[in-house]
Amino acid sequence: MEQSESKKEANKSWRWAVLIIGKKVILLGVGNAMGWLTFAPVPTATVLYFGITTNQVDLFSMIYMGVGLPAGFFAIWISDGIGFRKATWITIVFYFVGASLRVGSVAFIEFDENNEFLPCEKCFPVALIGTALMGTSQAFVGVLPTLMASRWFEDKERLLANSLASLSICIGLMLASIAAPLITKGPEDLFLESIWFALPVLAAIPIAFFIPSDGILPCPKTIPFFNRLRHLASEGGWEFSAAVLLGAIRIGHNSMVQSLIVQLLCPAGYSNIFSSTICATLIIGPGVAFSMFLTRMIGGSEHHALTAKICAFVSIASNVAFSFAIKNSGQEILIASLCVIYGMSTLVLLPLSCEMAAETAYPVGGGTAGGLVCSLGEIIGPIFIYLSGLVPTGFTPEGSSCFEDQGQDLTNFMLILDGCCLFLLIIFAIRYKCSFKRRKAMEETKAQTALLE
Repeated sequence: MEQSESKKEANKSWRWAVLIIGKKVILLGVGNAMGWLTFAPVPTATVLYFGITTNQVDLFSMIYMGVGLPAGFFAIWISDGIGFRKATWITIVFYFVGASLRVGSVAFIEFDENNEFLPCEKCFPVALIGTALMGTSQAFVGVLPTLMASRWFEDKERLLANSLASLSICIGLMLASIAAPLITKGPEDLFLESIWFALPVLAAIPIAFFIPSDGILPCPKTIPFFNRLRHLASEGGWEFSAAVLLGAIRIGHNSMVQSLIVQLLCPAGYSNIFSSTICATLIIGPGVAFSMFLTRMIGGSEHHALTAKICAFVSIASNVAFSFAIKNSGQEILIASLCVIYGMSTLVLLPLSCEMAAETAYPVGGGTAGGLVCSLGEIIGPIFIYLSGLVPTGFTPEGSSCFEDQGQDLTNFMLILDGCCLFLLIIFAIRYKCSFKRRKAMEETKAQTALLE
């Protein structure tokens, strides 16, 4: 018994290392997100390198997120089936292969006799294939935070741990938004940018193999993979479905905003530095900080649903105001303020919805519940981006900074989308309550373990 307790205490000392280093917050999540947003902040350089249109640049984000559904189901099976250690190794393999293809696709640098860059059109399909493989890795990154938090952290710390792990993706998006315009001044710089953006995951490779176990807390009894899906389809009910949809829609909306931030702001003449660096940073930085603060405050309580409802309403309201503000030039302070409010109210919904889904899905494992939130969100994001591409191009008001005739007036599209989200949120706010089935089951499991000891 003493040897078992000693081993448990030794493993317990690993929990923050698992979260911050070995798992994904600083390395895997950040690296995957930076791979996702390699090209979106620098659309002009990407267009010139591959010889494509601005709307085709969005294919990288659409594919990165679009593989989330099929890859997400595979990641769900792996995470709750063989444990997150081995799933982490699979994540690294997919990312490494995909990143290698992407780096190779931007390595061809040629100039003509007039010293003008020659596009590499044949490199575009290779870059898309690499993006698909990296997107498969991203599916694992979205699945594992909830499972990891439930196995390594006590009830009062679980929501904070989930928040840190989930929002590592947002930290990576922020770093990519800041670094990409600074590194990439022209198409020939994309190679160097891709190398730098791959470094976090490369650093995770040696560390990931030293995680000592799959967790330190007793795991509530779970059920086989296909039985899990049948259980969710037949008995998951309103509570689970609503939590999943809330998180997925806001994840998809935030992914769309991050991917299209340059296109949203360029018609009014805002520069790439302001849109992709300053605005993206103001969405993510305060959003991550507020999420950590709020989840620390309500961790261990049962205020998840109320908090989620308030934040979702503020998120929609701030985005409506943002949609009007971007129509005019010279509104930098107002737009920056709205970005802060949007980020603070939106990013916290990811860990909240994952935790609510895991609580209401029991006896389905946390990896499955959280994975469905992220997988569905990575499908909704590309759908939103695709729909934005249906808005006609050629919108070039005076002072526009858009590339050639690729500008779009996306105001009405954003307002219609927010109206649909508001309608669904009203239904959610009226009907939703969280039953915390998993918490009660884990308390019973701990009580039984204490009696046996």
